[in-house]
Amino acid sequence: MNKYLILDGVFEGLRMLPGAITAAYLMTKGITLAELAALKSIQSVVGFVFDLPTGVIADHLGRRLSIVISCVLAALVFALYAVGQNFLVFAAAEVLLALSLCFWSGAYEAYTIEALKVGHDETQVNRFFHLNGMFNSAGSIVGGFVGAALSSWLGFLPFALAGVGFVVLTLAIPVLFPNDAKHEKIRTAELVQAAKKIVSPDVFQVLFAPSMWQGYVLFAFAQMVSQPLIYYWQPWFQLKLGGGTPIGLGVVFTAFQLSMMAAGMLGARLSLRFSPRRLQMATWTLFGFSLLSLPSAGGFLPSLLVFCFAEAALAIGIAGMKAHLNKLATNETRASVMSVAALVSRFAALVAMGMMAWISQKVVAVGAALDLFFILAGGISFVIVAANLYIEVRAITRSNSVFREDSCASNVVTM
Repeated sequence: MNKYLILDGVFEGLRMLPGAITAAYLMTKGITLAELAALKSIQSVVGFVFDLPTGVIADHLGRRLSIVISCVLAALVFALYAVGQNFLVFAAAEVLLALSLCFWSGAYEAYTIEALKVGHDETQVNRFFHLNGMFNSAGSIVGGFVGAALSSWLGFLPFALAGVGFVVLTLAIPVLFPNDAKHEKIRTAELVQAAKKIVSPDVFQVLFAPSMWQGYVLFAFAQMVSQPLIYYWQPWFQLKLGGGTPIGLGVVFTAFQLSMMAAGMLGARLSLRFSPRRLQMATWTLFGFSLLSLPSAGGFLPSLLVFCFAEAALAIGIAGMKAHLNKLATNETRASVMSVAALVSRFAALVAMGMMAWISQKVVAVGAALDLFFILAGGISFVIVAANLYIEVRAITRSNSVFREDSCASNVVTM
């Protein structure tokens, strides 16, 4: 398992080299809050269009191939960021970044879970995702802090180093990781036939069953409420707390990632002791209250503590949702299922980014706009809590109903 966990940690570490300073870097290039939202909306649109097709490619041409393509595209992304000076160049980079993440998202998880042969054991899959979150966070901590330190010297350096790193990773993956052989001989002409297969009734029944849609919709809401936390913490700390150097942002980023890493360890233990629904309700309640309290958090340390609680709750919540979807999927459709989940969640992210772009144009004070982003996200997160509560209550009611029916039948037989 370690080899596969390290792969994701390295990928995330390289991707997060500029992670602590990306928004601040873009704002030094003249990008406004509204334009920042527009850039991320472009990423969401491209992801919405290509997430499902890339899942088909992963399932039918090879998941390792998709992972390699993702790394090639990532190298191009960070090269553009390193030399870019205007919105159009950064928009092109976001298009390529969306494609890179599409190729990676379903393929890596399906490739790893199939290799580890734990696909239908929800406890083991849940454990994998929490451990994966720990390695992911470890890579992000190292990458983010190193990138922040480098950017204090030359602003573009983290992007350039990330680009070079992805070139090296592209060359290393075919050497270090086995190919998924059952897919490697499929030719391009057969891709069309494989793509048509996804609209067949049998595949539709798996991908779009009611139980799947529950998971997709909840995953979409999770992605919607996470957007302010992901994209606007840098300007929030800078504007609300009197500015911030690249090193300062690196310290904040490191604290976030450490909290997510601790959440991975805690989540792996909690998933063995509590039902998935109850754990979801607890984590999203903590997330909602954390975001709602941000505007009144006060100084730097209280604000950082609240942010860390929110990051930890988000990490546990997302891992649990992914584990549930993987439990419902088959080996043949797992990459496609995760791509559908990402497709739906990207649409939700697009809606969220559109709302934030609109708010940032209507609310003149930037600090007030940022506060409003977090308050809205905190409030909407309780929809996830309510939905999980409804599903849990309905499951208990059905179980009790079946028990009563069995008891009645038993009494009739006895009489």
